[in-house]
Amino acid sequence: MTGRKVLIVDDDPIHLKLTRILLSGKDFEVETAETAEYALEMIRSFQPSLIITDYQLPDFDGLELARRLKTNAATQSIPVVLMTSISQGIDEAIAKDAGCAGFIAKPIRAQTFAEYVNRYLKDSSTTPRAFSGGGALALVVNDDPVERRILEEQLKASGFNIAAASDGADGLDQARRLKPAVIVGDILMPKLDGFKMCIAIREDVDLQSIPVVLTTSGSIQKNDELMAQSIGANAFVLRTPDMKDVLDAVRTSLIEGARNPSRTNPELIDSLRRYFLEEGERQTMRLIDQLQSSVNRNALRRLSHRWAGVAATFGYPKISEVARELELLAQRGTLDEIQIRPVLVELSELFMEAVGRK
Repeated sequence: MTGRKVLIVDDDPIHLKLTRILLSGKDFEVETAETAEYALEMIRSFQPSLIITDYQLPDFDGLELARRLKTNAATQSIPVVLMTSISQGIDEAIAKDAGCAGFIAKPIRAQTFAEYVNRYLKDSSTTPRAFSGGGALALVVNDDPVERRILEEQLKASGFNIAAASDGADGLDQARRLKPAVIVGDILMPKLDGFKMCIAIREDVDLQSIPVVLTTSGSIQKNDELMAQSIGANAFVLRTPDMKDVLDAVRTSLIEGARNPSRTNPELIDSLRRYFLEEGERQTMRLIDQLQSSVNRNALRRLSHRWAGVAATFGYPKISEVARELELLAQRGTLDEIQIRPVLVELSELFMEAVGRK
């Protein structure tokens, strides 16, 4: 079993047991350590081919463990992979400087954990791709030329080659032609929105193995995340000026691989649809009440952007159309109550009608 020896370092005994089971069942030889110091002792006798360490450990963290291993001639050639959640905010450059070969996102996915551990073992030269594109092709799909260009530049700086599309239908066509390593798409686009584009990708046998990251400039609610998961998106994240969350999601999606959709559960989709409609009804009525005092223009723009994208996916084109009109009004500058009120009232009535209360 030479070459398939993995040392897992984690102070959570349940997580250690889970990772051991997942890897041992795939013919890996696995040893575990609950502290960084014990891991250093284990390495002498076990001589692992790969070390996977949690970031937070009782004595010193996973980054320090990687640093010590990389400064030791006897261990510096062993790839070290850091287990961390995106919420912990570990900077890529710092992790790379510490000697980490890449990341494994927590919580781990049982279905694919052994597969991408095996990727690190097969060829150590592939590890830099966890931190950069490594020349891989990323397809950026967004109808906003400014936001599309910003993301293209950020991905280029991370080592990706770039292809771009200005709407979902074109994005789907280019995906079929180019077979990119990852697809990053906005949820609100003409011809085919991001949600429907993701559904089409997951239904296409030639594309279904490609990770898909969905993005929005609007707010993200819990039901949006559940819907994204149900259609097989790897992530649904906000676009920020530095695109950090998007880049983090792209990095993680390449490690995890494409996710399987769970939309076969009609009760989940019905529940998400009803939640969206009822939430929209409440929010539009609240906004109408607030018009005489103050409404945050940016918040309204983000919210209406979300309504437009999600409504199109759930099959409410009129709600999507009116929400898009509201978004355009919010983008123009100072909110004019005379213009905003009738659009909000119409949108509220559409939500009420769709939810079955009118």
